[in-house]
Amino acid sequence: MEIGKSIREFRVRQKMSQKAFAAQIGTTQQNISNYENGIAQPSVDCLAKIAKEFSVSLDELLLGTPHFSTDQEILGILAKLPEDKKQLSKKILQTIGEESNKE
Repeated sequence: MEIGKSIREFRVRQKMSQKAFAAQIGTTQQNISNYENGIAQPSVDCLAKIAKEFSVSLDELLLGTPHFSTDQEILGILAKLPEDKKQLSKKILQTIGEESNKE
């Protein structure tokens, strides 16, 4: 998969505009447009920021193949939550863990 198509696919999945996504990773809307249209290639540093923003591995971003564990996926989701929701999620997971240990 071409990197530009991959970036566009992940961005659209997150329901982000090019402008909003550019602001999240510290670049311009024009750069995002250029990446997505194959006019320019993002730097390695930019690729790392993009992968982090989408909570995916560089493999998945560059090759289009999932290469992360469920644990990593959960951590990516939790990282984006506000602090109060993180605390609630922690309590829920602890309760689930305690219940699993009883079985």
